[in-house]
Amino acid sequence: KHKAGAIAYAGEFLRKMDHQAEFERRKASMRHVGKVGERDTFTLTCTHVSTHFGQYGTTYILSLQDQDWNQVVWFSSNPPMKQGETVTLKATVKSHGEFKGMPQTVITRGKVL
Repeated sequence: KHKAGAIAYAGEFLRKMDHQAEFERRKASMRHVGKVGERDTFTLTCTHVSTHFGQYGTTYILSLQDQDWNQVVWFSSNPPMKQGETVTLKATVKSHGEFKGMPQTVITRGKVL
C-alpha cells in the first residue's frame, strides 16, 4: 500500500521536474503578447487558478500560457475555464509587465469564442 503511494508520488515529482526543466529552457525566448490597448484573439492553456476574496466580491486569478509558453494573467469574476483546459478567447491587452523576472501580459474583458 505504501509502495504504491511512493511510486505515484515519484512519478508526479518526475513530471514536475521535466516541466520545470522545459520551462527553464524556454524562459529566454518568452515575450509579451499583443499590443497594450488592443483587442486580440489568443489560444491559451490555464496553468493555475487562484481565488481572492475582496471588497467587491470574489476575483479569480487565472495564470495562462500560449503555445510558446508566454505568460498571460487574467483577473476574472467568473472563470470560463479550469486548470489544464485550453480555450480560444478574444481579450484586450491591459498591460505588459514582469513577474519573477519573466515577461507577463495582463488581459481583461475576455470572451471565450
